Amino acid sequence: MGFIRSLLGIVVLLAIIVFGYWLYATYTIASANDEMWVEVNSRMPEPLRKWSCNEVKNRLQTPGEPTGCN
Repeated sequence: MGFIRSLLGIVVLLAIIVFGYWLYATYTIASANDEMWVEVNSRMPEPLRKWSCNEVKNRLQTPGEPTGCN
């Protein structure tokens, strides 16, 4: 039972790290073509992806949609 609990804890920790990076990158990337942000953002659920794309578009003032938002 301890192994399963440890494994579940690692999975939850990794999910928090990935979500935290995605959120941090949404507010700090300098280019809408940032490869890591595009990869993580493309795997997010639709409402989160749309929110993040709008934030990046408004913050960077890019014409059209950022890469990975199409």
